[in-house]
Amino acid sequence: MINIFKLYLNDHREIDVNIENEEVKDENLYYFSRCLIYFINEENKILIYDDFLTEALTSLVNSLTLVRDNKQVISEKNYMKGAAYNFNLALNIEQDFELDDVWSTIQEDNQSLWIYNYKNETYLEIGKIYHYHFLELPENEMTYEDFMRDYKFTVRILLTKEMIDSWLKLTEPLLKKLKK
Repeated sequence: MINIFKLYLNDHREIDVNIENEEVKDENLYYFSRCLIYFINEENKILIYDDFLTEALTSLVNSLTLVRDNKQVISEKNYMKGAAYNFNLALNIEQDFELDDVWSTIQEDNQSLWIYNYKNETYLEIGKIYHYHFLELPENEMTYEDFMRDYKFTVRILLTKEMIDSWLKLTEPLLKKLKK
């Protein structure tokens, strides 16, 4: 894997955006390069995305643009327990949901990332998504009810306007540079 950029959250946390080595044929980045994105929290490394580079950059730039303009607002009800908690409820058809996740992928750990506004501040949240919403529950796996009873989002971090602006300054040119 080759790291193409990092988004620094603080001294101990970052988001690493990587593409597979064989995808780098020259100095160009390609739409359909396989992209893996990790949230790194001190010693923990969590896979939050595994899909095409074009999807990763497009969703990130769109989300950053929306939050910069305070247009990705989450309700107080959804903020309190977290976007991921409420997204799980929506997947289980218990309520509607008001946000799109920025990055998510169905992996072993099923983590998703949201960036949203709440009370004129911007937050990045990572939370776990229940894996068996639409699948048969294997023996010895946690039920949805047990999962939700003890649910806590993985992390929520306040983002500054300077961070958002610097991330857009980094990612917008990369998105424009992608080759088909």
